[in-house]
Amino acid sequence: MGRYVSIKGWLACEYEQVSVVKQEIEKVAKRASEYTLDNEIAERYLSAWQFPTSPLNWTSYIFFGADVRSRALNFIQEQIRSGISVAQEIEGEFFVDQE
Repeated sequence: MGRYVSIKGWLACEYEQVSVVKQEIEKVAKRASEYTLDNEIAERYLSAWQFPTSPLNWTSYIFFGADVRSRALNFIQEQIRSGISVAQEIEGEFFVDQE
C-alpha cells in the first residue's frame, strides 16, 4: 500500500471567475503524465473538485477534498496554482495532512 495525503480546501471568487479557474484546473489534469500519473487517476482526482453551477449572492466557493497518493501532491498543488493564477481576485485555504 502506498502513502496517502489528505488534501482539503477552498477557493473563493466571483462567480464569473469560476469557469476560468475550472478550465485551468482541467488543463493541468490533461498533463497528468508530467506528474507520472495516468489519465484515469487524473480524472478521478479531478472529480474531487466541486464547482458551483450558479451564483449565490456575491461569493462563489470552489472546494477540493480527497485522500490522494503522495506522489500526486505536486499535481494537485499545480492545479491550485494554475487556478488562482487566472482569477482576478481570489482567496482560499488548503490543508494537507500527511502521515
